[in-house]
Formats: sequence, structure tokens, C-alpha cells
Amino acid sequence: MRARTANRLLNNLYLSTFLVAFASVALGSLLPCPAHTLESETPEERRKKLQRESWEPPREPRGPRNPAEPHEGSATGSC
Repeated sequence: MRARTANRLLNNLYLSTFLVAFASVALGSLLPCPAHTLESETPEERRKKLQRESWEPPREPRGPRNPAEPHEGSATGSC
């Protein structure tokens, strides 16, 4: 192989390597990361969400019922 042909081949190899490396970095910067597009939660976010969903307002204390007042669901109560 002549020196000129070897030089041209080597330059083409360097150029193609540079272009592939540059394109792979540029493409990675332009395309969004698929992990960020998924609706994924961290364990801390999941725990907070479960706490919010399972939260119930405090109930009123139940004391002894007055027998004169009908309670819910009784047959003697008003409609």
C-alpha cells in the first residue's frame, strides 16, 4: 500500500471515529431520557402519597347515647 493511500485511509478512520463519537453525544443530548418520561416515583414520594391517601379526619368521640334520641338506621327515627 502506498503512503498516500495509507494516509488517506488513516485520516478517514480518524474522521469517521470523530463523527460517530460526536453524533452519539449530540444525539444523547437532543433526545429525552426515557427514565424521566415514565411516571416513576421515588420510595419517599410513594410513602408520602400513601400517607395522604390513607389519611382520615379525626372522628368525633363517641359517648353514651341518649336513649330518648333515635340513632341512625332505627325504625322509630324520622325519614
